[in-house]
Amino acid sequence: MNQDEADIIAFYVGATTIISILILLVFICYNTTINVNKAVEAYDKSCDCREFDMGDGNIVKDCFCPTRPDLFEKEMELSQ
Repeated sequence: MNQDEADIIAFYVGATTIISILILLVFICYNTTINVNKAVEAYDKSCDCREFDMGDGNIVKDCFCPTRPDLFEKEMELSQ
């Protein structure tokens, strides 16, 4: 094996490694984005939203979102 062949092999090994790392990073970022979106959606569902008619034709939407969804019931009791 001469130097040119060794350089070509080293180039392909390096390029393959870099491409593999980039694919792995894309996969990790994609999964993280999906998990964050699911968490935000679950948090939004934990909000208690109500619409109030102000009497003059205006309808106001008021939402109470707990700081921690697992404490939702306790915070609702304290707010009343």
